[in-house]
Amino acid sequence: MRRRLSRPRSRRSRGPFRTPRWRLHGRSAATGPAADAALRTLIDRDANSSAYLIAEIYALRNDAKAIFEWLDRAWSNRDPGILNLHFDPFILRFRDDPRFAAFCRKVGLSVPGETSSRRKST
Repeated sequence: MRRRLSRPRSRRSRGPFRTPRWRLHGRSAATGPAADAALRTLIDRDANSSAYLIAEIYALRNDAKAIFEWLDRAWSNRDPGILNLHFDPFILRFRDDPRFAAFCRKVGLSVPGETSSRRKST
């Protein structure tokens, strides 16, 4: 007679890091009280390490003021997400905002749509 193998039990912790970051990201991008609570949880838990991610969430929510506040925080924390700035469809929706160009210049990135003033002479 063969013994039936049981499934391994889930090893979820009961601590503050129980909900995965990607799940909080998805929940907080929505609207409503549950989304607001998920965003608060993400900010409380990962504000220092996920500032760029939080800026993306505010971009999804169309909150331009908060986007640029969190992008500044991401830059201060040296968040590697900044490298995605020119490829991020959520953030790029705000490229016409003057704060976007100012932020790009601040961090040393080119401003999309702006031509370089330095041209090679031929």
